Amino acid sequence: MIGIPMLVLTPFVGLVNKRAASALFKCGWALQFVGHYVFEHNKPVFLEVSNPFTLLSALLFVGGLWYRFFTGKRLALPKGNYQTAKPANYRASFSN
Repeated sequence: MIGIPMLVLTPFVGLVNKRAASALFKCGWALQFVGHYVFEHNKPVFLEVSNPFTLLSALLFVGGLWYRFFTGKRLALPKGNYQTAKPANYRASFSN
């Protein structure tokens, strides 16, 4: 959630301070690898897909996560497409 925005900010920070941009780039990639290894147990998508829109889609995804986090909103899912689990009635199964 933090590594991708750091990578996106790197070119803009590079216009002002090259050392800070280099540190931002390195820390962003380090967070990507650590986060994927520790939490997701897989490689970052950047290493698997060579599509130039991958970075944009990842940034939009993270932006959506941040929006939901800071506004307290949940992801709205259509009700008709998902089944809701009904609580089990264990007493009925044990009665004679």
